[in-house]
Amino acid sequence: MSNEGAGANDEAARILAVQENSRRLGLTWQLAIGTVSTADPITVTLDGDTEAIGMVSMIGAVTVGQRVYVDVVPPSGNFICGVAALVPAVGSVVSYVAARADAGPVTVEVPVFTAPAYTFLAGQVYRATWYGDTSSSASNATALYRVRPGTVAGTIVNVSAYQMAVTAGFSQWCGAAWHFAFTVDTTVSMLLTLQGFGGTVTMLGNFDQTRYLEIVYAGPAALYPAVKTI
Repeated sequence: MSNEGAGANDEAARILAVQENSRRLGLTWQLAIGTVSTADPITVTLDGDTEAIGMVSMIGAVTVGQRVYVDVVPPSGNFICGVAALVPAVGSVVSYVAARADAGPVTVEVPVFTAPAYTFLAGQVYRATWYGDTSSSASNATALYRVRPGTVAGTIVNVSAYQMAVTAGFSQWCGAAWHFAFTVDTTVSMLLTLQGFGGTVTMLGNFDQTRYLEIVYAGPAALYPAVKTI
């Protein structure tokens, strides 16, 4: 029995070795995933690669930035066989949160908004827009807003600093819009955080204009060569 078992193990090892060598030499079909780099002619950059390669689409027209499944069929070529993730229409709101209540007062960095989690697609650019009146407890205090993914330790998408009014207690308009992209598909909640320097600061709720954080799909990364990547 032991000799038979050893023989079976040796045979399985030989089969695995042949399969691995076939994959390494490009002799077997492979299913891969990638991002459309150009639509005419069609090229795709496979995940883990840096250069786009030519494709034949079996699903019809494709768009730049679209995530697709690819059959790599040596020596015949490379074929797009399916859509890996549906890219939303440009301008679509993918996550949004708003409030009328105040957030603060604060001095240390804390989240003032946590947007609903969303799956951000690699190779796509999103725009974070936020707004909220801000007041301070001291003259010339500074309010520092940051957009981050996940936690207050997450990579900073942007920092917006506002010098408060000379008279303590007065509020001023604060808001910004910044673009960002993830290098891999990522499901996460985007945060807006607030920190005060030289006094406490408060993001104010307002019945005339609700404070909010909004995440919008902006388009493929190819259109934003200098975009902040996470």
